[in-house]
Amino acid sequence: MRMIALRTARAGVLAAALMVATGTTSALATNDPGLSQQWALTGAPSSIHAPEAWCNGQGGVLVADIDSGANFSHEDLQGKLIPGNAYLGGNGDITGSGEAAVTDDNGHGSMTTGIMSAVTDNGKGIAGVAPASQALIVKVLKQDSSGEATGTANDVAAGIRWAADQPGVKVINLSLGPDVHVPLSGLTNPVPPAIHYAVGTRHVMVVAAAGNQSGQSSDYKSETDEALVVGATNHDGYKASYSQPGNIYAPGGDGDQPSDKTWVISTGSKSSTAYLMGAGTSLAAPQVAGTVALLMGNGMSAAQARQRVLDTAVSRNGVRQLDAAAALGSSGCAASQAPPPSGHLNTAPTKKTTVAPKTPAASPPPPPPPSPSPEPSPTPSRLFGVVPDEGPD
Repeated sequence: MRMIALRTARAGVLAAALMVATGTTSALATNDPGLSQQWALTGAPSSIHAPEAWCNGQGGVLVADIDSGANFSHEDLQGKLIPGNAYLGGNGDITGSGEAAVTDDNGHGSMTTGIMSAVTDNGKGIAGVAPASQALIVKVLKQDSSGEATGTANDVAAGIRWAADQPGVKVINLSLGPDVHVPLSGLTNPVPPAIHYAVGTRHVMVVAAAGNQSGQSSDYKSETDEALVVGATNHDGYKASYSQPGNIYAPGGDGDQPSDKTWVISTGSKSSTAYLMGAGTSLAAPQVAGTVALLMGNGMSAAQARQRVLDTAVSRNGVRQLDAAAALGSSGCAASQAPPPSGHLNTAPTKKTTVAPKTPAASPPPPPPPSPSPEPSPTPSRLFGVVPDEGPD
């Protein structure tokens, strides 16, 4: 698997600046150097128009990320992460709590968390879809002897239920499925009931990645009546070639040649300054989860936020695509982008990248441990279950 490692901008590089204003209301002005490469947020046919959405909300709520953990030392995640529990034993029991237990050894969880909650306007890296949100890190995947991230439906379900019970959690992001070697099908699959518990009983909105096995229905199809199941679009606003169907679509990237024009950029796990790019419904789901956080931060219930996302979606190229600005009622905001920066976050193909596992993020109370690392693969893979991660060259 090939990946692109993004290095921090060199000193002296002009940062991309974005100011959105309407009357006396101004959106967050950002000086994040990677913003100009975040086509998923702004500047492409499939963009969700996040900067305009910030005119009317920045999502000051807690989002639980059920994944491979997160990079607590990352420069763009400082103050944003709350360590939760790890569920890695296969039977749904807690195997650890705290930062060490939920540290990301894979890269996948750090990417999904960064898309939602990266520190915005700090002059470093990228901007998060919900700038004022925090992420509760719940880890449910661990690396096996082959270097892949694996988990069980029992552990995933336990992570969902625990996160839904934590004070302050409003949204759960679930960027995992069979692609992560989690068997989610079968007569006794505990994951759908866990999602139903989170949404129906705890009133926490669950956002799940539809999957990257084009031609098949999503494993979360049964949950489309209460959850948001997210398919992926490419840069130009078409359904991504790998995407399984969802009830909403968001930028996930596409293409076999990694590029900041075709893949999605986020925070990595191998160092405090690692930035990665990838493609997959895993990276589309947090775009939706971040938008739900914006809406719930403005006082909407989970059900209201879900319906708002669906009602304001843009029908484009045969699929219903996320529009965060329309969801926030910010379509009238006039966004003005400063002149292009003299340089971007530096990108360089990684050496032989390794495939890493993904684990979840947890909520305020308890905190969990870390996960292992990946193994090389010849072709770029969709970041849905296994993700390669390598720090800056």
